[in-house]
Amino acid sequence: MPASRQYLTDLVHTCDTSAQQSYYTNNGGVGMAKGPGEESRVFVIDDDASVRQALTSLLQSVALNVEAFGSPVEFFKRRRMSDDIAAACLILDVRLPGVSGLDFQAELAKSDTHLPIIFISGHGDTR
Repeated sequence: MPASRQYLTDLVHTCDTSAQQSYYTNNGGVGMAKGPGEESRVFVIDDDASVRQALTSLLQSVALNVEAFGSPVEFFKRRRMSDDIAAACLILDVRLPGVSGLDFQAELAKSDTHLPIIFISGHGDTR
C-alpha cells in the first residue's frame, strides 16, 4: 500500500478509536461515535464534487465506509434519516459556501456533538 494511502488509513482509524472512546466516556454530549452494534462511517463534506468522489474512492479502497455531502445542510438533512450509522470521523473542507467548515465545527461544538474532524483545503490560506 502506498505510504500516503497508509497514512490516511491510519489517521481515520485513529479517529474511529478516539470516537469510540468519546462515546463511552462522554455522557453529556450527543456524540456521533458508534456504540455496540452500530456501523462506523467516515463522512466527507466538500462542495467540490470531484474532491468528494476522489476522497470517497480513496477511503473505500482501504475498506472504509464513506458517505459524502456537498454542504453541512445536506449532511444534517441526510443524517437525520439514517441515525443508526455513526461517524468514525468527519473530513471537512475549510472553505464552503454559506457556512464555512470552521463555523460548522463551532456549531457542532455548541450543540455538544463530539466528532473527530480532519480539515482539508485546496487554498493556501483559510480566509
